Amino acid sequence: MIPFSVAQPVDSIRGQVFLPGDKSISHRVLMFSFLAKGSSQLANLNTGLDVQATQIALANHSPNISTPQVIQCDNSGTTARLFCGLFAKSVGDITLIGDASLSKRPMRRLADCLKPFGVRIETSSAGTFPVHIYKNAVLQAANVSLPVASAQMKSACILAGLQAEGTSVITEPGISRDHTERLLRLFGADIHKKDNVTFVRKSTLHPIAFTVPGDPSSAAFLIVAAIIAKQAKLRIQNMSLNPTRIGFIQVLQKMGANITLYCDDPDAIEPVGRVDVISSPLTGVAVSEAMIPNIIDEIPVLMIAASCATGWTTFDGIAELRLKESDRIASMTQNLKTLGIASESTETRVAVKGGHIQGGQVDSFGDHRIAMSFLVASAASKEAIEVNDTDCIKTSFPEFFELAHTIGLSLSSHSSQSS
Repeated sequence: MIPFSVAQPVDSIRGQVFLPGDKSISHRVLMFSFLAKGSSQLANLNTGLDVQATQIALANHSPNISTPQVIQCDNSGTTARLFCGLFAKSVGDITLIGDASLSKRPMRRLADCLKPFGVRIETSSAGTFPVHIYKNAVLQAANVSLPVASAQMKSACILAGLQAEGTSVITEPGISRDHTERLLRLFGADIHKKDNVTFVRKSTLHPIAFTVPGDPSSAAFLIVAAIIAKQAKLRIQNMSLNPTRIGFIQVLQKMGANITLYCDDPDAIEPVGRVDVISSPLTGVAVSEAMIPNIIDEIPVLMIAASCATGWTTFDGIAELRLKESDRIASMTQNLKTLGIASESTETRVAVKGGHIQGGQVDSFGDHRIAMSFLVASAASKEAIEVNDTDCIKTSFPEFFELAHTIGLSLSSHSSQSS
C-alpha cells in the first residue's frame, strides 16, 4: 500500500504552533554528547526518522571494539556525512551504509576533504556508499579549503579536527549554517571562527543540559501556507532564530511578506523566539548564489511562494539541490507544471513565474520537502492537490499533519495499491 495525501483549498490560516525540535541541531547534540565525557540531558529532540537513525547508530556503536563494524545511516545525509568526521579516529574499521536513496548521493568530495587529517577513508568506485573508514589511532591537524559552502562537509572536518593533534583551519568559499561551531563552544571545545574560516584544536568535550529549539525548516512550510492564503494570522513559538537559518524569512520579506521576529535572547548560543505571520501579496525577486547555502532546505517551499508572486523569482547557484533526496529542481519544476505554474531551469539556476496554482496530482519523488511543499500549496490552490508517497514526511517532521490541521489546512491521508 502506497500512502498519499489530498489537500483541499482553504480560505483562512490561523492559530499558534509550538515547534518540534530542530533536525540539524538534534543530530549535532547527539553526536557531541557521544564524544563528551559524561551524560548530557537533551530535551525536545527532533522525532523524525533521520534523527532516529543517528540515535540508533550511536547506541549500537561500540567505540572500544577493534573488530569491523557496519553502521546503518538509513536515509539521513547528515548522519552519513558527520559520521565520517565523528569516526575519523577509530580503533576498528567502520563501514557506513544507507538506504537506496542515500546510497546514490555523492561522498567523494567529503572523503577528499578528510584525507589531509590522515583519515583513511574510501568510497565506492562511483564516489558513493558504502563508505569505508579504516582504523586509525592518530589524526593530524590540517588546513582544508572546502570546494563548496556546506555545513555538513564543514562539520565533518571540524569533528576530525577535534580529534587531531594541533590546530586545524577549515575555509569555506562562503558562509554556511553554523550550528556545529556554536554548539561545540557550549560543549567546551576550543573552536573559533572568523568570517568563513573556522579554527579548531583537539578538545575534550563535557556534557551539557540543553533544550533543542524549534525547527525553522519545518516552520517554513507553515509560514509559506500563511503567507499565500487569502486570510491568515499565524504565530510560531520557540523557533530557532540562528541567523544562518532564517535566510528564507529574509527572502520572503524581500518579496513583501509580513513577517515579524521576536528574539528571547539575541546573545544565546542558539537564539530562540517567536514569529508572527500575516498573509501578504508577494512580488518576485532575484535570490543570489551567496544566499543559497543558508536556504538550501527551504528552496522547494520558496518556489511555492514564488508561484503565488507577481512576476518571476530566480534562484542562482542551486546545483546542490540536484543532489538531495531527489533532484529537487527537476521534481519541483515538473510538479509546478502539473499545477499550471511556469518555470525555467538550467543546471545551476531556476526561475519560477508567478500565476495561479491549479489542482492536480503530483509526485513527492520520495522526498519529504517536496511532499510538504505541495501540500501547503493548497492554501492558494483553486482545486485539491493530491500528493503521492507522503510517508516520507516522517523523515523530518512527523508532526506535520497534526500542526497543519491545527492552523486550518485541510489534509487527508489515504492508501492505494502500488501499480
